[in-house]
Amino acid sequence: METFFICYSIIGLIIIIANCFSSVFSGERESEEQMRMRYKIKEEQTLREFERLMEERERLKKLK
Repeated sequence: METFFICYSIIGLIIIIANCFSSVFSGERESEEQMRMRYKIKEEQTLREFERLMEERERLKKLK
């Protein structure tokens, strides 16, 4: 069960990184501030999802 959360987190980070690089290769030009804001939003989303998964893990542990 624990490895599921680790794998899920790693997959999420890979997707975030891939999305960041896809806009660079497509020829889009973003200002540094726009890139920082987009990165911060993605980081917060990932953190919220990770926290939700950890809460779910704790809930499942209690059920055992």
